[in-house]
Amino acid sequence: VLIRTALGQGKRVLVPVVKKGDVELFFSEIKDLGKELAPGTFGILEPKQEFVRPVSLDEVDVILVPGIVWDREGYRLGWGRGYFDRAIKKLPPHVRSAGLAFNLQLISRVPRDQFDVPVDMVVTESRVIRCHK
Repeated sequence: VLIRTALGQGKRVLVPVVKKGDVELFFSEIKDLGKELAPGTFGILEPKQEFVRPVSLDEVDVILVPGIVWDREGYRLGWGRGYFDRAIKKLPPHVRSAGLAFNLQLISRVPRDQFDVPVDMVVTESRVIRCHK
C-alpha cells in the first residue's frame, strides 16, 4: 500500500536489490509495481533485470528499513545477513533511516552485536519514536 500510494502521488520509489554473492545492497527506482518486479535472490520482490535503474543514495531523502522486532533505540532484529546495517552505515548525512513496525513488534531491547546499526526513527501505527545514535 505504501509503495502504491507513493507511486500514485508521483514520488520516486527505490527498492533494494541484492546481487547473488554480493554483500552490499544497491537501490533501484521502480515505476510500475505490476510489471517491473519478480522474486529475486532470496525470493523477495526485486526489479526484473530489464527494469533495474540504479540510483545513488545521495538522491534519497529517507530509507525505510524492514525488521522483525525493534527497540526504542532503533536497533532491529532482521534476517541476519547485515545488508541493511551496511547500507545504513554508508548513508549520506542528509538521509534519514526509518524502521516500519507495528507496536507489537517493539521490545525492550533487541540483542545486538558490533555490526548492528540503529535507524534514526521507528514508525508504528500510533507513534514515531526518535532514536538517538
